[in-house]
Amino acid sequence: MTSEAAMAKMCYILGKDEWDYETKRMMMQSNLRGEMTVTNEAVGMRELDIIPHIAKCLRLSSGNELQLIRDTILPPLFCNAAKTNKPEILKSIKEAGVNFSAPDYNLRTALHVAASNGNLEAVRYLLSIGENVHVRYATVVCGNVGAAKNSAFRDLFGYNPLLCAVKAKSRKCVEEIRKAGGMIDIPQFKLGVDLCLAAAHGDVEQLRCWRAAGSDLTETDYDKRTALHVAVTHYQIEAVKYLTEEGLDPNVVDEFGTTPITEAQRKNYKDILKILTMAAEKRANGNGSAEVEVLENTQ
Repeated sequence: MTSEAAMAKMCYILGKDEWDYETKRMMMQSNLRGEMTVTNEAVGMRELDIIPHIAKCLRLSSGNELQLIRDTILPPLFCNAAKTNKPEILKSIKEAGVNFSAPDYNLRTALHVAASNGNLEAVRYLLSIGENVHVRYATVVCGNVGAAKNSAFRDLFGYNPLLCAVKAKSRKCVEEIRKAGGMIDIPQFKLGVDLCLAAAHGDVEQLRCWRAAGSDLTETDYDKRTALHVAVTHYQIEAVKYLTEEGLDPNVVDEFGTTPITEAQRKNYKDILKILTMAAEKRANGNGSAEVEVLENTQ
């Protein structure tokens, strides 16, 4: 804003005797006649009023045409608002009458975006106003309507809001979406691969998020290897501890006839072997029938 525009604006606002101090202060920070560029999100969502003007410029008259342009322009706006993690902005958008369940060009909703960024306050607000974690769209994707109908609230990348929260490693967001009925709906082998990938990197927090989302940590990959197999192979001690605490079997056999215990024996990981044998003994005492597979030469 130029100094001339600032002086003119200040004189105008100070001359409004009917305004109190807070009102004058707010108006000084507002864009009254295009004199300033506003970067403060608290200004509100009056920009939504631009929709009728766009429609007029494009000479749109029918209700369907107006709805089409709203569905095209508005979703990116409230998805960006969800990214800020400021519920007050989302509330102002809601008051403008928008549908938060409308997806953007990537079929991502505001809930997808909030969950992907681990924005707990935004997630809570969206769920509080009734955002459905099970909405299904009939949008045509690559000409296949049926596939889109069965998308179960997945975006273009195959993620639903709960899966977005898991990938963001935001356990609190995961728990909130789970309370609202969210479910992990990816194929079992894909879940097994993701679990093994987290175990390979020793990413215990990722594993905890999968568990909080209701996932079965015993799922296997395409070689029937569990996350415990992979954690042992990559010498991820913390992951091994967590997975055994969650009850994964140290004696489960993969496609190659290998168990986590025999893998630890083969690599001579004595500290991991100790953890696994203790877990196996605990399972044996609990089940009364399990056998501990320990080679004598590792004692």
